[in-house]
Amino acid sequence: MEFNSKVEYWVWKNSENAPYRGYYAIDGDACFNYPINDIRALIENRYLIKKEKGRFDVNVAINFAYTIFNKCFDVKDCDFCYDFGLYNNCEYNNRVIIERNKFKKIFDISNSHFNNDNIIPVSISYNEFSLKAKFDEISSNREIIVEKCIFSDEVDFSDCTFRKKIVIKDCVFKKGIIFNRTYFVNGFSFINNDVCGCINFENCAFGGKIKIFHSKGEIYEINFTASVIEGLLELNSLRSGIFLSEDSSIKLNNIFVEPNGYLIIRNINEKHKFTGIINFTDANLLGNVVLKNIYLKRFLLTNAVMVGGFFTEHLYFKEESDSQTYVRLKDEALKNNNSIKAMQYREKEMLSYSKELNAQISYDNIGTWLTDKSVLFLNTISNKNGLSWLRGIIFTISCAIIFFWVINFLGIENDYPRFFVLDLKTFHFEGIGEIWKRFLNMFYLIDFKEKFQGTELNAIGETVFFASKIFISYGIYQTIVAFRKFSK
Repeated sequence: MEFNSKVEYWVWKNSENAPYRGYYAIDGDACFNYPINDIRALIENRYLIKKEKGRFDVNVAINFAYTIFNKCFDVKDCDFCYDFGLYNNCEYNNRVIIERNKFKKIFDISNSHFNNDNIIPVSISYNEFSLKAKFDEISSNREIIVEKCIFSDEVDFSDCTFRKKIVIKDCVFKKGIIFNRTYFVNGFSFINNDVCGCINFENCAFGGKIKIFHSKGEIYEINFTASVIEGLLELNSLRSGIFLSEDSSIKLNNIFVEPNGYLIIRNINEKHKFTGIINFTDANLLGNVVLKNIYLKRFLLTNAVMVGGFFTEHLYFKEESDSQTYVRLKDEALKNNNSIKAMQYREKEMLSYSKELNAQISYDNIGTWLTDKSVLFLNTISNKNGLSWLRGIIFTISCAIIFFWVINFLGIENDYPRFFVLDLKTFHFEGIGEIWKRFLNMFYLIDFKEKFQGTELNAIGETVFFASKIFISYGIYQTIVAFRKFSK
């Protein structure tokens, strides 16, 4: 049997030469009359060169399509210099081991079916992949273990269905890894892998226990956009934090955590290393979410629906977020009876909303804008949005002093003496003590002469005096509110 530059094996669906279709490999009109036990046995000796320490150079492309492997499928200690492909509905009904190989060209086992859940796990270990590694559209009824492999190019696990657990550990991914639209029915472990690039789980469904632990390297993005969490998904690092670069992100946009689902994210970055973004925009959180020991550049909960529990501990982010994010964090803190944290989020909510108003100003809403902006400004300077009683006292006294000076210089009729005279050398305060006490008394609002010993105010003085009582009363109220911050 002679081959040119390519070896292709497939099962003819309607071939008289293949009465036991799936048990034999057929190439053209030739039939190999032995079972497929070892892939190396299917390569002619002139393409299989034995090297030292039992290794083999394979200098021909390997391509299987529509093939059923009913016996053991072992690929060990080979250096493949050309493409290696087992695709288009190849089925494996027995042991599969791919170990200690070097794939210098494309590795493709896409659209493979690993049947028979009573067989030992599929083992892919200690391999080196120089170019693309394609694992997409795999359907597996048994456990798959990928460990201690080096992937120098793209790795694609998209559109797969794993009915048993899949484990990927101690591997190196130099250009990231893709799992888009994959269904993990019964668990997934991604442990102690070194990743440079992105980890994509977009539009995936997660059942069972999903563990993404100890990921390291330069991770630009971990993307869970539009995925569904049916079981427990934990993104964690027990030994050291998962480090995000300055502009990298964990995307949870439009994620769906089912009522019985749990999402746990812990140990992102080290203390006070505020880099990266976690984005829950448009998320549907019907189950429980736990965030712990997370230090970020920014955190977003914009338009998120939060029905289940949302628990945070040591969640810090350096840059201001939008007001919707703070509203949701505040509400969840109140649900968990954490009033102190709720007040802190309320303050940030007001500050953020104030900045958002600046971008919303228009000719049609100028009145509403001025009203909201002034209220937010007064709440900030009077008691720091309910957090500072000292600021309330300072605000109240400051208002009294300002209005008192305005009345003294602009608000008294010309025939009456001023409360005090200001010259360049000294201040002269005559009888000001009694006047000051009465001025601070917010209950005197009408009859000025009885309060100020016959002093008559002009129109400006009466107006300013009335306005002063409004602001002083407001300052006293804000001070009381701030004093009660821990009893809310």
